[in-house]
Amino acid sequence: MNVNGFLACAFIAITTALFSFAGVYLGEKTGTWLESRAEVLGGTILILIGLKVLLG
Repeated sequence: MNVNGFLACAFIAITTALFSFAGVYLGEKTGTWLESRAEVLGGTILILIGLKVLLG
């Protein structure tokens, strides 16, 4: 592959930062709304992703 390493790292860093800020913002807005259900929701999503990968 003929890819500029610096450009690829910069793109990954910017994308990660944007998603992190979005996650913090959404967590702040929905934290009191979801409370303890957030852990169950996150776990359920991870289990579903795992099943999708496992079953193809």
